[in-house]
Amino acid sequence: MLSAPPEPMHQMRFRCARGELVVSVGVDPPSWLAPTGQALVDLLDLASDWDSYGAWAVEPSHVCAAFQVLLLTMRHDTPAPAVVPTNRGHVQLEWHVGGIDLEIETLSMQRLLVSFEDASSGDEWEGEVVSDLTPLVEYIGQLS
Repeated sequence: MLSAPPEPMHQMRFRCARGELVVSVGVDPPSWLAPTGQALVDLLDLASDWDSYGAWAVEPSHVCAAFQVLLLTMRHDTPAPAVVPTNRGHVQLEWHVGGIDLEIETLSMQRLLVSFEDASSGDEWEGEVVSDLTPLVEYIGQLS
C-alpha cells in the first residue's frame, strides 16, 4: 500500500529573556500561530508581582499547555485569541467574536477551565476539560 509523503516541516522559534520555544509546523502555518506563539512566550518575561498585587510569575508548563491546546484544536481560519496571564501563574486564552465568548484557562498540563457563551443561540457551558478536547474543537469551530 502506498502512503502520501509526510508534509514538509519547518521550525518556528519564539524567543523571550528566559529562552525560546521551538515548534515544528507545516510549510503553510496558520496566520494566528506567529502572533499567538509570541504572546504566549512573552508571558514568561513577567516577574512575580507583575500586577503589583502579588501575582505569581507565569509558569512555563502553563505556556506549553496553552500552546498544545491551540495546536490540537485550532483551525487554519480561526481568529487568534487574546493571551492573558492570570494572577495564579496560569494562562488564559480568550475570544470575544460575533457574539461568542470563549475563555480557556490552563489549570495544569492536563486540566483546563472552559467558559463558553453564544449570545445569539443562548448556548452556554462552563466546566473543566481533562482529556477529551471535543468540546473545545466544537466551540473553537464556531469562532471560525
